[in-house]
Amino acid sequence: MKKENFNYLPKLWVLVLITVLACTSKDDGISETVEANTTPANIIINAESSYEGLLNEAFQLTAIVTNSDGEVLDGQTIGWTSSNPEIASINGSGLLRVLSDGQILITASIGTLEGIKTITIDRTTTDLITFTVEDLSDQLSALGETSLVFLDVYRMTGTFIELNQGDSTEETTVNRDEVYYFYKGSAVMNIEGEVVTIEEESAVLITANSRRSITSVSADAQIIVTKINTGLSLVPSSYAMYSRAQMEGPRDPNQNVWNPFMDEESVIFGMYMLPQVAGGDTRLEHDFDELNIVTRGLSRFLTDEGEVQLEPGSIMYVREANGHAFKNLSTDTDVLILWNTQG
Repeated sequence: MKKENFNYLPKLWVLVLITVLACTSKDDGISETVEANTTPANIIINAESSYEGLLNEAFQLTAIVTNSDGEVLDGQTIGWTSSNPEIASINGSGLLRVLSDGQILITASIGTLEGIKTITIDRTTTDLITFTVEDLSDQLSALGETSLVFLDVYRMTGTFIELNQGDSTEETTVNRDEVYYFYKGSAVMNIEGEVVTIEEESAVLITANSRRSITSVSADAQIIVTKINTGLSLVPSSYAMYSRAQMEGPRDPNQNVWNPFMDEESVIFGMYMLPQVAGGDTRLEHDFDELNIVTRGLSRFLTDEGEVQLEPGSIMYVREANGHAFKNLSTDTDVLILWNTQG
């Protein structure tokens, strides 16, 4: 009888034991999953303690959000608020806009979680401030608003308004004279109960303490409104209106022409027409502030504070005693010039 060979049995039991231990080490096939900590626990505003800038100059603020472990959480939706929007406003993207001097608290929040930073605002000014209608329009789009104060100095305040066809505005009464210039578009206004149609490139002077509103925009409008901060006009009625044809009536193709079509106690508003053949003008200096709006042409604007390239829609504020001149005309150039003659 053949002898059975049982030498393989110990090896078999060792293999079975190893298999059992391997299976039990996997905790019956169930593995633990560590969940990520995505709950915001802290917000730190990334900003300077003070900002110095011109009116409406903007600064981008950001915030860092971390969890309870100190790990940074990306992609968080943050709400932004300013404790005093008259000193500095801030939009939903964290863009801070300078409006006045003072100190504010900026808050970044996610639900009830907040991060707060104290910021000092110092609004500066200069003898030359430049804008373009396109830039102002872009600022309005970013803010989601229809009006923007772009100039606020002792003698005058400038506001840019953008309205769509069919829009209207609330009735207001202002204690200073205002000049509305329709750079683009047209509208119907109600001035002290009188219905007035304002065409594109027309200007209307509305006297102090007169009720006014835009009742309907006929075509998409861009309006530059200048409030005269000192003095009152002697216009016998509540308003005076001037068309583009009246503004450029005395044009001369061979020489510069200044047409002060609006010449009142508090304000002079006129059309300065510079043909290219004249080459520009000589340096001028006034004892009152000046606001320029380029309606036609390309040229350079030379001032004691610097030089600016001009195009249609350029707006320049020049403080009194700041010498300036129009030079290097590439084309015929028309400029609306407003002076506040009361100081």
